[in-house]
Amino acid sequence: MFRMDDLDPVYGILAIALLALCFVGLVLMPHPTQSVKAATASKPVPLPPAAQLQQQHPDWPIYYCQRIIDGKVSKGMTREMVILALGQPDRQVADSGEEILSYPYAVDLGGFSFSVTGKRQLVSLTNNIVTDVGEMSIYVSDLDNCIGWSGDTVLICYGPPSSVVEASGGDSWTYDNASQVVTLRFTAGGVLASWIRYAY
Repeated sequence: MFRMDDLDPVYGILAIALLALCFVGLVLMPHPTQSVKAATASKPVPLPPAAQLQQQHPDWPIYYCQRIIDGKVSKGMTREMVILALGQPDRQVADSGEEILSYPYAVDLGGFSFSVTGKRQLVSLTNNIVTDVGEMSIYVSDLDNCIGWSGDTVLICYGPPSSVVEASGGDSWTYDNASQVVTLRFTAGGVLASWIRYAY
């Protein structure tokens, strides 16, 4: 029959020491959830782009920040917001607190932006605050709808003319491209009165 007295005392001491080491190892070993928490705590979660923009401009509402990130403009935005959203306009007119910024009209299709020929996006501001956002067709066939426009409005939509003939009764502006010539006639007060097109 086996008795504890038959064991060598050295084996008993070694067994106890081994058990003690295993216990200490289990106690000191970090728990798996602790290591995961430590790893996630060391990496801060990045803020969405709109929230990052709002951190730079704390007085801007988050709605406007998101519109800027999306490349959109809304009434109530400031001029600075418009420039951040759309960039610098390629045409603009300003007069005593009133300003119109004009941009090529673009359509976003699956992350790709395409300019639309014959259309412009117009942003109207009063004292640097957006009061209106719209789009305008600028095909030559739409010139009938432009009768009564000021020269500034024509400039913002059609750009500078190829040539200008100044006259006391009203100026004439000519737009000349590869396929046609369009002449706009203005009144002495600078209002578009008529137009004529010549095809090559």
